[in-house]
Amino acid sequence: DTGAPTTCRMNLAGGAPAVNTTDVAVALDSSDPAGQVWLSGDVDAASALPVDQWIAYTASPAQDLRLSAGDGVKTVTIKCMDVAGNVSTAGFTTILLDRMPPAGYVSINAGADYVQVKDVTVTLTWFDDRTGVSKYKLANDGTLPDCANATGYQNYTGTVNNWPLVDAEGTRTVTL
Repeated sequence: DTGAPTTCRMNLAGGAPAVNTTDVAVALDSSDPAGQVWLSGDVDAASALPVDQWIAYTASPAQDLRLSAGDGVKTVTIKCMDVAGNVSTAGFTTILLDRMPPAGYVSINAGADYVQVKDVTVTLTWFDDRTGVSKYKLANDGTLPDCANATGYQNYTGTVNNWPLVDAEGTRTVTL
């Protein structure tokens, strides 16, 4: 055997373009599954999945790979070696680490001091310079939205028409 593995690639976090945690799942693909792999790059040496050393190939390692600290684009390099010692050319994949939440503000009926209707227009002005804002949840009067629950998110459009306030007089709060 004089040929290096022809397939040597990886997938991080199921192919997601961005993550908000440093520990990510890894899926490996090699044309020589009896060989070994070498992972390096923007990774933490304390990763549960060993890095910067040859390890036995496993398509779906049980351990996560820990990305290096600090938000931004992370590049992870992979090399594969077959049982004869032939090493593939290096391949790589990138993923964006974004742990900074969006920032912004909410206004009701264009910033009106008071309203005389129950259903209002809520304007959401939110910014995220890394991954953008794609979804949101709202709640009324000091109740926090259940963000841990994946259901109930709405697509971010910047404006919510006919948001129902609590039907009673007094100060009302809409929380994002």
